[in-house]
Amino acid sequence: MHDKQYIFNIETKYCRFLFLSVTDSEQPGIFKAGASDLERHTMSTDGKRKRVAVIGGGVCGICSVKTLKEEDIEPVCFEKTGFFGGTWRYHEDDVDGLAAVSWATVANNSKEMSAISDFPPPKDVPNYLPQKKIYELVCMYVNKFDVMRHMHFNHEVLSVRKTEDYETTGRWTVTVKNLLTNKVMTDVYDGVFVCTGQFGYPNMPSFPGQEKFKGRILHSKQLRTFECFKNERVVVVGIGCSGVDAATETSNVAEQVYLSSRNGAWIFPRLGPYGLPFDMCYLRRWSDFIYRSLPYSWTSWMFQRNLERMKFNHSLYGVKPPNHVWAQDPVLTDILPSRILSGHIIVKNNIKTFTESGVIFEGETKIIEADTVIMATGYNWKFPFLEEGVLTKDGDCLNLYKCVYPAQLPHPTLAILGFMLPLGPGFPLGESQCRWAALLMSGKVKLPSSKEMLADVRKRYEINIKRYKKSDRLTTRVDYIEYMDDLTSQFGAKPNLLKIFFTDQKLFWALWLGPSLPYQYRLQGPHKWEGAREAILTCKERMEAPLRKTGHRKTKRKFQGFPLKLLLAFIVFWFWISVLFVVDEIWRHEVLLNHSDAIVRPQPTSFVSTFLLPNFLSPRSASSERMEVTKRVAVIGAGPCGLGAVKSLKDEGLEPVCFERTGQMGGLWRYHDEDMDGVASVMKTTIINTSKEIGACSLCPPPAEYPNYMHHTLMYKYICMLAEQGDCVRHIKFYHETKKIEKAEDYEKTGRWTVTCKNTQTGELVTDTFDAVCVCIGHHVYPNEPTFPKQEEFEGKIMHTHSLKKVDGYEDLKIVVVGVGNSGMDAAVELSAVAKKVYLSSRRGTWVLPRVGPKGHPFDAIFIRRYLHLLQRILPFNLICYVTEKQINDRFNHDMYNLTPNHRILSQHPTVSDTLPIKLLSGTVVIRGGIKHFTKKGVVFDGEEEETDVDAVILATGYKIKFSFLSDDILPVEDNKVRLYKFIFPPHLPHPTLAVLGLIQPSGPGFPVGEMQCRWTARIMSGNLKLPSEVAMNADIDKKLEYIRKRYVDSPRHTLQVDFISYQDELAEEIGAKPNLLKLALTDPKLFWVIFTGPSLAYQYRLQGPHSWSGARDAILTYKERVVAPLLKPGQKYRKYGGTKIMKLLYLLPILYLFYILFFN
Repeated sequence: MHDKQYIFNIETKYCRFLFLSVTDSEQPGIFKAGASDLERHTMSTDGKRKRVAVIGGGVCGICSVKTLKEEDIEPVCFEKTGFFGGTWRYHEDDVDGLAAVSWATVANNSKEMSAISDFPPPKDVPNYLPQKKIYELVCMYVNKFDVMRHMHFNHEVLSVRKTEDYETTGRWTVTVKNLLTNKVMTDVYDGVFVCTGQFGYPNMPSFPGQEKFKGRILHSKQLRTFECFKNERVVVVGIGCSGVDAATETSNVAEQVYLSSRNGAWIFPRLGPYGLPFDMCYLRRWSDFIYRSLPYSWTSWMFQRNLERMKFNHSLYGVKPPNHVWAQDPVLTDILPSRILSGHIIVKNNIKTFTESGVIFEGETKIIEADTVIMATGYNWKFPFLEEGVLTKDGDCLNLYKCVYPAQLPHPTLAILGFMLPLGPGFPLGESQCRWAALLMSGKVKLPSSKEMLADVRKRYEINIKRYKKSDRLTTRVDYIEYMDDLTSQFGAKPNLLKIFFTDQKLFWALWLGPSLPYQYRLQGPHKWEGAREAILTCKERMEAPLRKTGHRKTKRKFQGFPLKLLLAFIVFWFWISVLFVVDEIWRHEVLLNHSDAIVRPQPTSFVSTFLLPNFLSPRSASSERMEVTKRVAVIGAGPCGLGAVKSLKDEGLEPVCFERTGQMGGLWRYHDEDMDGVASVMKTTIINTSKEIGACSLCPPPAEYPNYMHHTLMYKYICMLAEQGDCVRHIKFYHETKKIEKAEDYEKTGRWTVTCKNTQTGELVTDTFDAVCVCIGHHVYPNEPTFPKQEEFEGKIMHTHSLKKVDGYEDLKIVVVGVGNSGMDAAVELSAVAKKVYLSSRRGTWVLPRVGPKGHPFDAIFIRRYLHLLQRILPFNLICYVTEKQINDRFNHDMYNLTPNHRILSQHPTVSDTLPIKLLSGTVVIRGGIKHFTKKGVVFDGEEEETDVDAVILATGYKIKFSFLSDDILPVEDNKVRLYKFIFPPHLPHPTLAVLGLIQPSGPGFPVGEMQCRWTARIMSGNLKLPSEVAMNADIDKKLEYIRKRYVDSPRHTLQVDFISYQDELAEEIGAKPNLLKLALTDPKLFWVIFTGPSLAYQYRLQGPHSWSGARDAILTYKERVVAPLLKPGQKYRKYGGTKIMKLLYLLPILYLFYILFFN
């Protein structure tokens, strides 16, 4: 009968374990040599079966047990804790010498690249494994290879010393303490494999004044969950993988995170080209061959240039290190650039000194308030149980042969496994070390002499000292393919590529051109695996499998396979031909001033007036007739559009009275915890989808220090700035809910309206008459909540994203998010940080755009430009879509990720997310089809038969267009569609005194478009402009609706679509504010160049026309300074990069041609 029995249950999707740990007296044979059938086993010097002590039950320790068993050597594995798994067994406690990960940790290498060589991961597990999934795979490995019976838990190794007969036998004396009984035991082993890793002992540097600091100081090793940093100001010291992970995870809950770095780092993504895992794209034999063949400086420069072009400019983001890209450990993150761009993380220099309340960074004098400082400053390596002198150093050169064997020892009986710093995945390297060490223990492979090993170590040191900065770990830095080949060639497992080329062409090309997978080292040599070839050839299937949904089919696109370079040459050629034609047409066309108030009329070309036509030649000019000036205008809603209406009405001499049902202005961007019916709101974590400069209003450039993608709190501050600048607040009546708007008795004659409001504080109803009404309530007010079959049976929670404010309360739940619009993306990504599993349900898929564009610039600032818009208007729609889709798919392949819709990329409202692809790769978000029907405990998705258990369903299904205070005869809404002239005025009303503002979905930011609507509407209501006839307005509406029907997806989401530049130009031309590009080209080439080739900024519509702004030109020319300002460290200067001289000459061609026409033709 056992005195004590400790039972641990681990249940996973794949296996179930029962751990039984008992006292030493109840574990007979653990410290006793001996075996039956000795003839079959590898023998020790005393004629008994060899026994090897394996120290540590992590991945390397488990692989050691398995490989020793393959050589008929008896492994005895001592594990300090009660579980195997090492680093990847998540635990809450922080124990010195015991590695750990946080709850949110995801592997830096993909599942196929980091697989064990004879153990491919199941195809349904994600490509980048969260820590719990890695542990599940470890459990599967332990179960398959019968490792458990060799494990001895709760046994701490106290010392490893040479035996008295070591010089002849190479044996070791191992002293172990049973942590459950405190009993200390000693035994002799033929060999020792040290598998304790290198992440057990944190390095904690000290800084001046550190003792004064009253906040917390932690090491990243202590991090488990991040809720404790909620609403804190946190400084993370160190920009390695741990530091970046700590900063990005903490930034989800903290008020502000500062990332402190001495030297910066090269940031690699997990998400590679086309959405493939990054390591699968770049760890390939052919690219390694090029790297080895060309000079190191060349290959570093080429890779660095490609990395910055593909992802982001490291100098711009303040993280560029002084060394080459291959001269350091890679730092992997996909989230950091977007967190820096949104201001959640601010990059700083090293800490100069601590104060009581915070820190002062180098190059600054201001105290940065901080509640917590997290030291992500790496680890110290040590093996406290090893006898002194076993590991030696020659200066900074650690004498460790092949990163495994102490070079000065005469016997290969002590191996340090997993103790290397690879540029690549660690698991397969560690396993290869174990295979080699086991073969050496068995005597099948021999080591060279100590002299030769020391010479090899010194040679490796001399090579690495030229590449890396000086440290005592130089000899343990290795390149993945080179090291794997070197190690496996020691025991005949390196693949014979020449032989394979002549005998198996298909396999050869997979090995040479494809990712360098660990399975190739099982094609030959000892313990080769018959399934290795199949595992190599089917790796793509396993990589794509977790991204596919049931019944997935690839979507074919027009122009697919068309040579891209030829296509781009075709575009450039016709672009300039078209530009020259436009310029020629402008100056040769004679009849441009004749026009009528009808909208459908002949024009000189389809795009002349839209893009380059000067206002004095515009086919539509301001009306000379003026209505009687209105006196008072009711503005319903004090959101951004309502405030814009107040400002514009004031500019035209009208008196606005704004009614706001809540106690604050800001509309959608004023966050509140409660869910209020009829009031738009955002999640607590919401970041705007458009950058600050593209989304700015025309008179108010955002402060330079504001991040490019602003959090809703900063958006609200910016809105308050607009209100203060326009002196709007005094015109707002807060706590006034509009109950009814109806025609006044004299409406037919005057066009006036009677407005009834309720004071929500007193309950009093107030009625007043106004000369006009501007409705500015937006279209994110009334949730659209569809119903599904058997929905009433579901026992879980169903809610709309309108009610989703925080992710608190969704911890460890399985959640379905229905809809892949922006709200759905945000909800899925945010919930995945706390939920057990998130399913993103989509009927038709979507195109996903990033916030972080080429070289790290805001995506919209790169692609919303006049010259690109001109190309879009000139070239065929399908051609433009193909090129755009190609660019987006180069970032990540939508087809592989189950997201490719049936429609083209320009046929939808942009859906923006930087984080979704990596969430899909790591399996925390899974794409599924639409919901077929509900069940009692979950849902059944389209294309599936099995029920998926879920706890909650979040409906991100958009909003209904609704005006509860207006009758249907005034403003009818049918199928979420409203007939409005220029998306503002109801055409059937005889007077232009009712305007609906902000009821649009632009292919770009909404603020400047809404502001332009307000300016045009104010001009109409003041009588400076007039509307055309009802017939003409209906014709224009029909034309626009037909355009929407042909271009966009038929859904409630796409009933209000407008093109960002075209629509603003259309309204600006009406009021005379459209920039005269031809005139600018002749009088101000610098400004013309920025307007035509740079981002399309709202300031350009203040260069001329009514209420122009003298600061508009400067705001346009200095926009880049405001873009880079929040990214730069104090004292850092941004180096401006101009276009190439060739491209500038090409851009100058139409201007030169213009001068030729003017002066010589």
